[in-house]
Amino acid sequence: MLVQGALAFGPAGHRIVGDIADAYLCPGTRRELVPLLGTMSLAEAGVWPDQLRSRPEWAHSKPWHYINVADGGSVAAAARASDDNVLAVLARFEVELRDRRLPVERRSIALRFIAHLVADIHQPLHVGRAEDRGGNDIEVIVRGKATNLHAVWDGLALSAADRQRPADYARRLGPIDTAELRRWQVAEPLFWAEESMALRPVIYAFGREFTPSVLSQTYLNSVRTTLDRRLAQAGVRLAARLNAVFDCRTR
Repeated sequence: MLVQGALAFGPAGHRIVGDIADAYLCPGTRRELVPLLGTMSLAEAGVWPDQLRSRPEWAHSKPWHYINVADGGSVAAAARASDDNVLAVLARFEVELRDRRLPVERRSIALRFIAHLVADIHQPLHVGRAEDRGGNDIEVIVRGKATNLHAVWDGLALSAADRQRPADYARRLGPIDTAELRRWQVAEPLFWAEESMALRPVIYAFGREFTPSVLSQTYLNSVRTTLDRRLAQAGVRLAARLNAVFDCRTR
């Protein structure tokens, strides 16, 4: 039985990021988001871009969720090489969200993609190797079931309870040290992607004598620890980007 991996961080992961971000939004940003979110929460908005990728009219958005960078390569150079990668698309949507001349519907779509793509950049295998499709082509065994490495880092390593109750997971991750919080908030998206790429020694640190490889509990614990930090960083940084878009400190 092959367990299919969720896209990006999976619905639970994106909700976790949205729930964390919500705690760091300033009042001015909250007011700005009301007409753009409608009945959605920020956590729900972050799930939306994955829900539409199977629609023919949105098929062109599939490359927006990741960026391929060779080992030893430059993330910045890879981002400049195409307009259809997660860093380039995030920048475009931030411009659209800022532009009050655009229709609310278009800015609402931009907001949903921003909420989603900030999380995607923090999933280490979304800054991946083209040759294994960000771990999708590496078969592994987790708890007796066949899956792939990408799915493990999408959140399969989290417990079932965490995936079912993302709001509880988000609360458990806080509070964050003030100095570290500030460092996370001021970092730019290129740096986030470089952080993800720098995690490759951790990602590929499992025995590959057999295919598929059976992932040990020690390895899964390492994944869980890393994802705790990446999800927290994504939530804090999503809030920081939205606060900056709306310049809410002046309100």
